[in-house]
Amino acid sequence: MRALTILLLAICCTSQAARILGIFPYNSHSHFNMYEVLMKELVNRGHHVTVLSHFPQKTKYINYIDLSVNGSLPAVTNNVSMELISSLNSVTSFFDIIGDTLNMCEKVLQHPNTKKLTSSKEEYDLILIEVFGAECFFGLLHKIKAPSVSLTSSVMLPWANARFGNPDNPAYIPNYFLPLTYRMTFSQRLINTMFKVWLCAMFYYYSDYRSQQIARRYLGEELPGLSDLARNSSLILVNSHFSINQPRPLVPGVVEVGGLHIKSPGKIEEGLEKFLNESKHGLIYFSLGSMVRSETMSATTLEAILDAFSELPQNFLWKVDGDLLPRLPSNVRAGKWLPQLEILAHPNTLAFITHGGLMGLQEALYFGVPMVGIPLFSDQELNIQNLSPKVAVSLDYKTLTKASLLQALNTVINDQSRVHSSERNDEPYIEPYAELRGEH
Repeated sequence: MRALTILLLAICCTSQAARILGIFPYNSHSHFNMYEVLMKELVNRGHHVTVLSHFPQKTKYINYIDLSVNGSLPAVTNNVSMELISSLNSVTSFFDIIGDTLNMCEKVLQHPNTKKLTSSKEEYDLILIEVFGAECFFGLLHKIKAPSVSLTSSVMLPWANARFGNPDNPAYIPNYFLPLTYRMTFSQRLINTMFKVWLCAMFYYYSDYRSQQIARRYLGEELPGLSDLARNSSLILVNSHFSINQPRPLVPGVVEVGGLHIKSPGKIEEGLEKFLNESKHGLIYFSLGSMVRSETMSATTLEAILDAFSELPQNFLWKVDGDLLPRLPSNVRAGKWLPQLEILAHPNTLAFITHGGLMGLQEALYFGVPMVGIPLFSDQELNIQNLSPKVAVSLDYKTLTKASLLQALNTVINDQSRVHSSERNDEPYIEPYAELRGEH
């Protein structure tokens, strides 16, 4: 309860400054987007934060101390091929997450800045720690005595429910890794149940046991069980919302904060803003997220996409290395990195072609942009299923054709029963959850 009190004071009202430690060891920029917004807001409210992550601030931020572990792991931003993604399914996605995070444990725990943190005599009032795959970093809670709050940038992970005694009934709650909805047939419920049992067993034997070995090697043999340390978290902030991810029972220690990362759109580079403003027939934005390299799609799929784009009157912005495309139609502009939030917020943006990453979906929904989903791995198919058919049209990457893409785009652009940018709320931007803090 001490951790909950500190966090509520930090977020809801003016209080005495606290010393807060953030532990975010996974090297995914999309995950860190959510955590960075929270940590900076805590600084804005007068607190002192120290952040262990792969993403140090590019400019000095007062009362924000970076403990950077950048370089300890290969970058995943714009570094994942479609060949690798195409090999993943519900089972291999689980092993991929656990394998990656076990490797993260080894590399990050031996980093000098992590050792500096564990040997320091600094005291903290609160620790914020990411829940994702292998949980070796919960060992730091034993070394640094302070109450803790967990965070996850996705919906509730299957192994996190047990940590907080949260109901996870497979009869009507789809598994994170399965493309099911809450309206399951009997056979789907059976599959969902069996997969949950299998997943819990695999997490214990493949992740828990090995994480414990790694953590004790770097943090001391006297380290208690990691699952016991994880259960000591006072609450978990989950990047979900019942309007998107379906209602489900939550104990008081599980708090939905979906959309926490959404902020007021910033200034767009002049050339890009000109392209957006001059898209008189509207604009369609295409991104497969921060990790996947769209240019590594098969030649047949690339040709189908380019042919479809060239037949439409709209302009397109595509997060892709344009130099590696076979050609670029005159209505398509490419960029290796694009300001997604600002593009989705622009009034000319009519649709978003997305892989189904949860934070991108939340941004599109916030700004009233309908979607064409091309889910690739992990929870992405589940995310798109939750929005179909009212807000999103789902396509299978493996069977994607020019005709299917054109049909999907025409549906989301022209079907007036869907959310459209023309129907956006004209009220001024209000930061998500600001009303909970009494600001609006």
